[in-house]
Amino acid sequence: NARLTGLRFAGNDLTDSDEADSVRAMCLADWLGQAHGLTALDLTDSRLHLAGAHLLAGGLRHATCLLELRLQGCGLTRPGFQAIGRSIAQLTALKHLDLSNNLLAAD
Repeated sequence: NARLTGLRFAGNDLTDSDEADSVRAMCLADWLGQAHGLTALDLTDSRLHLAGAHLLAGGLRHATCLLELRLQGCGLTRPGFQAIGRSIAQLTALKHLDLSNNLLAAD
């Protein structure tokens, strides 16, 4: 019974700028809620912004096996990071977190 352990979903828009973006973000969040064996998630250069960050936070709450999370270049601002920060704090297995090239100093 093979299980997906890594997902590279880089370069996608996961904002609420149009309906397709919102659907992608909701599908990813829903899938993360069921991907109990996922150990690596790469969302490099996926535009999250605040709406996508809130959806991602909901999915990350269930990703208890996640060891590596890459969110570089996702357009995260301080409010977006705060939205996912509480979920990240619950990921006790997390060993690697990359938030480079974001706008964390911006409001």
